[in-house]
Amino acid sequence: FRVPFAALWKSSKVYVSNTRSFLRMGERPFSWITGQTPVSNKADYKHFNNNNQRSNFLGLAILGAIPTSLAAYYFYHLDRAPFTGRIRMIDMSREREYELGSANFRSLLAHQVVLPDSHPASAMVRRVGMRIASASGMEQLPWDFRVVDSPIVNAACLPGGKVVVFTGLLELFEYREDALAVVLAHEAAHALARHSAEQLGFTQLLLWAEFAVNLVLHARFVTHWLSTFAGRLPYSRQLESEADHIGLLLLA
Repeated sequence: FRVPFAALWKSSKVYVSNTRSFLRMGERPFSWITGQTPVSNKADYKHFNNNNQRSNFLGLAILGAIPTSLAAYYFYHLDRAPFTGRIRMIDMSREREYELGSANFRSLLAHQVVLPDSHPASAMVRRVGMRIASASGMEQLPWDFRVVDSPIVNAACLPGGKVVVFTGLLELFEYREDALAVVLAHEAAHALARHSAEQLGFTQLLLWAEFAVNLVLHARFVTHWLSTFAGRLPYSRQLESEADHIGLLLLA
């Protein structure tokens, strides 16, 4: 067996050459990953340092532009709630809001047993509902009152004047018009104050805030928990309280 000294000598020269090249890369860390050439002199180092400064400035500019853009977007879409004058953000047009309300209205009734307009319960709901609509100043809306034959104790007024009342609620009130008026006034107040569109805008802001915090802290569970219990739930309660206040004004 003959040892191939020529081949070994050639391999050792290549190894030494590669080792020296790798050690020289210490002048510019991780250049073997980025594909950048090593810094060989002061002029190259100064050029490299200037590039880093420009990159850092560009990164800071982008990070500063994100919250600035969000703030400008927020202030541009500020709106004042009726009756209470509360300042809030709504970035959805009324036309789009009414389209979503009509779509949800059709979806809700698609799999339900709806009482005919000639039914006494339907007539009562329509009579009480139109009085609430007249008091709210939204008579121009295409109001549509439907009674669903279901034991569910609930009622809803979707954007665009789409009202759904379940017979379970009417039976609980023993078909009393005054009790029904209180519920319909509260639900109509949600539509009058555009709470659905407002809540969608608020949810978008929370999602952007969660995204920004997660980029820094990488704690998605914590940020989601905080946004739910410190943001969504108190905000939802605020909208319900405002609907109670506006509903009482409509009843008066």
